[in-house]
This record gives sequence, structure tokens and C-alpha cells, in this order.
Amino acid sequence: NHEPPVFERMPRGLLLDFYVRPGARRRGLGGAMLGRMKEWFAGHGITRIEVMMYPGNPIASAFWRKQGFADYLHGLFLEVG
Repeated sequence: NHEPPVFERMPRGLLLDFYVRPGARRRGLGGAMLGRMKEWFAGHGITRIEVMMYPGNPIASAFWRKQGFADYLHGLFLEVG
């Protein structure tokens, strides 16, 4: 088990890559794609969806927040060598 004991274990889905081309944005495509994914996750007993996104991307941040997603974890990194 690689999770700290403070996190409750539950079935969850993780979205790492999610993209709508700029020319196709603001037409409901992202929301529709997410809706299908939510249906798929729910049909497989997955009760939580987590998203990884770059915090410096205001378009992505606005989209996810509009969809009801909230802050959960903040990742850090260090380049060595």
C-alpha cells in the first residue's frame, strides 16, 4: 500500500490527459466527454474521479472547477543532477 493511512481507500478513476482543441472549445464537447466518462466510471463501481492538471493553465482550471472538481492534493517536484 503506497497511500498514507489518512486517505480512505475507495474505487477511483484517474484522468491524466483530457484535451479539446482550441477551435472546438466552448461548444460543450468537454462536458459531454466528461459526462460519458462519468457514466463509464459509475457503471464500473467507481465512486470518485481524480484529475491531474497543470495549475498554471487557467483554461483547464476553469473547466474542471465548472464541472464541480475541487482541490485535493498539490504535487511538488525537484529536478536533481
